[in-house]
Amino acid sequence: MCSPLSWAVDVYFAIPHDFSPNANQAANSLKSQTEKKLLKGIESISSKAAASMSGDSNLLIAIGPEALSEVLSGSGNSPVIAVLVSKRSFESIITEAKPTKRSISAIYSDPDPAKQVALAKAIFGLQAKGVLVQSPASEHYLQDFIAAADAYHVNLKIVDLNKINSTENFIELTRSNRILFLIKDPHLFDAVPLEKVLLSSYDINRQGTIGYSRGIVKNGGAATTYSSLADIAESIYQQSRNVDSNKSLAAPDFTQSFQVSLNKYVLRSLDIIGLDEDAAHQKVRALMKERARP
Repeated sequence: MCSPLSWAVDVYFAIPHDFSPNANQAANSLKSQTEKKLLKGIESISSKAAASMSGDSNLLIAIGPEALSEVLSGSGNSPVIAVLVSKRSFESIITEAKPTKRSISAIYSDPDPAKQVALAKAIFGLQAKGVLVQSPASEHYLQDFIAAADAYHVNLKIVDLNKINSTENFIELTRSNRILFLIKDPHLFDAVPLEKVLLSSYDINRQGTIGYSRGIVKNGGAATTYSSLADIAESIYQQSRNVDSNKSLAAPDFTQSFQVSLNKYVLRSLDIIGLDEDAAHQKVRALMKERARP
């Protein structure tokens, strides 16, 4: 690890002025954990001020989608990494802003489809037959899910949201699948409220939902992978090392390190017994390692 005096790059957390108290708390915690990784202090500045900063010796960490949009609206050209932002939000902002004068990357905060599929395989094994609803929201993740399903030999059915017009319709179209892969999809939830998606999937279709957050797992989902603030801090550290070594920013991506959350009561009702979060995490890592081999 670099010593405090060896860094040629100054790191700034760019934060929007209208952050909520909870968002500020998360940003401060992430800042503290990142400082421990870097062994140096990080200055917090407004995303408006960060928008005009220039020079490769300044690395901007845009905290959330609003900060990223504001940073990209300015005249500066310092490299920027977006964090606490979903892949969907990041790609939408980049498409709208069309930036050309600065290096941009992202550390996605939502679950990695590849890890979600690997988790399903780790839990359900040969019974890992899943379904995913295709909508404008899922388009950002669809190819990731398809590629991972192919790599991990998971049978994946894609259901078009246009065919779903009621809860009953949703149940019928997603029946006969052991797993429901669920992303944060407002288009789906407009057609079928989230609580009905979870209730019908578990109580009627007897599915395990691989959800998009620990909250989903707590409220009836079977499992999810997720990135902790420590995982995000580690990714910021690795990106900072690249910039400090005059290397290009890595492509936008999910964190390499991750955590697993399981609902043991749901899994038990689905006849999955004796699997804890540590064991599931190890299985996912083993599957990912096997996939990465040439």
